[in-house]
Amino acid sequence: IGDKQGGVLYAFGESGDLLAKTPALFGQTVADALKPGSENKTIEETAVDEKITPAGEFRAEGAAKEVTFAKFENSNISIHSVYLGTPAERRMQRLESATATDNRVSYGCINVLPEFVKQVLEPHFSADSRVIIMPEVMALDKTFPNLSEGTTNTTSEVPAGASDVAWGGEKYGI
Repeated sequence: IGDKQGGVLYAFGESGDLLAKTPALFGQTVADALKPGSENKTIEETAVDEKITPAGEFRAEGAAKEVTFAKFENSNISIHSVYLGTPAERRMQRLESATATDNRVSYGCINVLPEFVKQVLEPHFSADSRVIIMPEVMALDKTFPNLSEGTTNTTSEVPAGASDVAWGGEKYGI
């Protein structure tokens, strides 16, 4: 489960048990849906206002080193290890900061620590895996229409026990 506002990615096992959580980087633009036509652009063609991590539930595909959850003609949106990017992006420093205010820098992919990919995603990823991205603009019932009627909470709650298994622990202020 990706929490864009909180700058956190949660990983759950098959039985629903929380495996770990980690700081994560998300799309630079605050939005929940891709702009029409942007999904088929290459990275080089993507404008700043099109760098969006879409909200919703997605079927995960690919290898555990790069979990793809949205595939398009010229690009994919995935969960993968952070890479250095440009010096101005300071991706690793953003992951290590104590707040989520600077965790918006990617083209739409979710960037996480390499150790999280190796020790959490790789051993637990399967063809049945799902990626759920919480909305930050749209209402939950609009993003997830199958929710029971009357659900209007638009905040993402931290799962019970999450603080006990935080990936990176207190170093990351989670």
